[in-house]
Amino acid sequence: MLISYLWLSEFLKITLPPRELADRLTAAGLAVEGIHTANDDFILDFDLTSNRPDCLSHLGIAREVAVIEQQELFIRNAPVSLIETLPSLISTEELPITYQFKSMIPSCVPVTPPALYVV
Repeated sequence: MLISYLWLSEFLKITLPPRELADRLTAAGLAVEGIHTANDDFILDFDLTSNRPDCLSHLGIAREVAVIEQQELFIRNAPVSLIETLPSLISTEELPITYQFKSMIPSCVPVTPPALYVV
């Protein structure tokens, strides 16, 4: 899995250079197989095991870095709006117990194309 060093810096203030960060993460159990450069950024190439699904995103890796560097994470709250009346795709008439289905649709979340080196 590829993780951007610059994107990690959006979650916390990284004080370690990329190579030292990779070594510390590998020592902590997240194997970094390599470091690549792309557009003034460093890309960390992780070999994640199936028992670490919490690290399958930039936020998950940032949490690990925060523990290593003993720092706080900067997590932005994304505004969401609750939509109460969505068309029902599931018929509850045949179910023996009455179930309540709710949906949440995030709003005001910008959708942008990924960086070229992520694709």
